[in-house]
Formats: sequence, C-alpha cells, structure tokens
Amino acid sequence: AMVPATATVAGTSLTINARVGVATFTGLTTAAGATEDFTITNSALGAGDGVFVTVSNKGTNDADMTLEGVITQTAGTLTVHTKNNGAAALNGDVVITFWIIN
Repeated sequence: AMVPATATVAGTSLTINARVGVATFTGLTTAAGATEDFTITNSALGAGDGVFVTVSNKGTNDADMTLEGVITQTAGTLTVHTKNNGAAALNGDVVITFWIIN
C-alpha cells in the first residue's frame, strides 16, 4: 500500500518532501473564471521530472477548479496552474495530489 505524505496550509504555497503527496490548500475564494497558482516545494523533484497531478476542490459552491498546467522547470519547485471554471467563487479547500515518476 502506498501512503502519501500530506500537508495543509492556509494559502497557496507549502512544502512536501516526498515522491507521492497530498497537499490541501485552505482559505481561498477564487472567483469564477479566475486562475490560481499553487506552489509545492519538494526536494524530491528534479528539473523537468515527470509528475502525475490531480486537482479537486471541496465546498458547496459551483466552483470547478481544473488543472491548466504543471511546471517542473526548476528543481525542487512544483507549480500547479488552475482555473475556476465553475459559475461561483470557490468556498472550500483545494486538494492537489502528485506522484513524481522520474
């Protein structure tokens, strides 16, 4: 069984130093149609490494946080670009999962 590392932060940036992780971002109110970038600092990530990433959101509003892009250009930094394609502002947590495969 795989057990991911986990971390939670009120904001858009946190650290998880593991090859598999679940990051929870709280306190966001991303408007409908707006984008949000999340940064995960991770010592296991090399520049240009392959990464599987998912994004989901909690909350009762019609917010639909979707994955727009994943940037692994800089070793140790995973940037996840998302967009709220829902009809309402985000009113819950954003959960990002990742698996570094290189």
